[in-house]
Amino acid sequence: MTAQSLLRQMLPYALALAVSKALAFALLPLLTRALGPTGYAQWDLLATLADLGGLALGLGLADSLYRFTPTAPRTPARLLGLALTAAVVFLIVGQTIVALLPILPFGVPRLALHALVASLALIACLEVPLAAFRYAGQSRSFALGLVGRAVLQAGFIAVAALYDGGVTGLALATLGADIITALVLVLVTIRRFGIEIRPAQWRQPLRYGVPLAAGGGAGFVLGSCDRWFLVAVIPAASLAHYALAAKFALVVSLILQPFALWWYPRRIAWMETAAGRGRSAQAVGAGLLLLTLAVATTSLLGPLLVEALTPPSFHAAGRWIAPLALAIALNEAASLLNVGCYLGQTGAKPFLVNWLGAGVALIGYLLIAPLNGVIAPEAMAIVATLAAHGSRIALFLHLGRKAAPIPYCWWPIAAFAGLATLVILGVPALGLVGMARGAFALAALALLTALAAGLGWVAWGRTRALPPLDGTGFDLKVGTP
Repeated sequence: MTAQSLLRQMLPYALALAVSKALAFALLPLLTRALGPTGYAQWDLLATLADLGGLALGLGLADSLYRFTPTAPRTPARLLGLALTAAVVFLIVGQTIVALLPILPFGVPRLALHALVASLALIACLEVPLAAFRYAGQSRSFALGLVGRAVLQAGFIAVAALYDGGVTGLALATLGADIITALVLVLVTIRRFGIEIRPAQWRQPLRYGVPLAAGGGAGFVLGSCDRWFLVAVIPAASLAHYALAAKFALVVSLILQPFALWWYPRRIAWMETAAGRGRSAQAVGAGLLLLTLAVATTSLLGPLLVEALTPPSFHAAGRWIAPLALAIALNEAASLLNVGCYLGQTGAKPFLVNWLGAGVALIGYLLIAPLNGVIAPEAMAIVATLAAHGSRIALFLHLGRKAAPIPYCWWPIAAFAGLATLVILGVPALGLVGMARGAFALAALALLTALAAGLGWVAWGRTRALPPLDGTGFDLKVGTP
């Protein structure tokens, strides 16, 4: 496969993610002004509940689809039937639990929680169709599904915010968008892949996926659980600053996502041969270079965007963007380096590693209150998260090296990361403000981008000397099941 054809495959993913995330960022000025710091903090806490529920209720079905479709082509149809069945069960159970709760978490309105639970029940119905499109190489269908949901959510949320709907209005708007999107995706998937509701065939995907979903609970601990500990020790306004910084730090994931969406469905198949492992090393190296560049971009431009897009009461969020961007980058790096632990018949290894990392994070979060006054609570939360992701990377590499002996080349990545760190620390130290700071940051990022592109081109050239994967050429496209 040539570099041009590779870019053509990635382009729909890149455009879809760019549009969906651009819409999310476009809403930030409206939401910060409509909700204020206290309301925005409450909305973020509700989002953390969505993070936890979404990770668990997806049942790991997307990963199961990638794992078993190569040997069982009817897997997408079977998993769609499982997803619909799970949606009905989760909806009934979830609504019952919310109705019976005597105390609501974080003071969230009960109707907002009902709407949130209904949205979460649809998670598998959204994820299975999109995973099927990705596996089949139907990148345009994936892109349309992603963009359609983002447009609906943005439109409904904007209306709710403009008419002072508050947190409840935003939750209902999100539910409306999810219902429409799930309905369309399920119908399209039935037409293309069919549907089978055979409980006897659900054991294998659940056996593989449920441990991954349970490990997803660890992902919540490593992602947004820190807010649950911070809410008790910092004012609502400070929590809003931290939450807004975390939103901007997510740009790191956005920059990597086009590559990740193309790469993750293919990485397991590439482990079969030495040539595939050699290409995997180069692909992961390119992903790590891209991650480093993403951290530099977010760290330098994020604070400037906060000042440009939000009211002055939110400008203090800028100081937390760089360390949170680093934490997100380490999480993404762990995903790039964990393939060896995903080659088994169960998800036991990822489950173990993710929960060990979560344990490291929880220990740090439990120290937030006792160390308050010695170290800023936000800083303690970030340190705990960084330590957790670092331990996960080490464990993934150690436990997966036998199953996936990938010949990684570390020194170019380390050298580039060191240079990027100097730029991230050096530009703010110059004391420039306004347009001058922005111009200098853009110039520094342009140089880093050129260097990363050069290193990536050299790595790509090395793959041309490797034997073809299938005897006909460097074909990265996964066939339709």
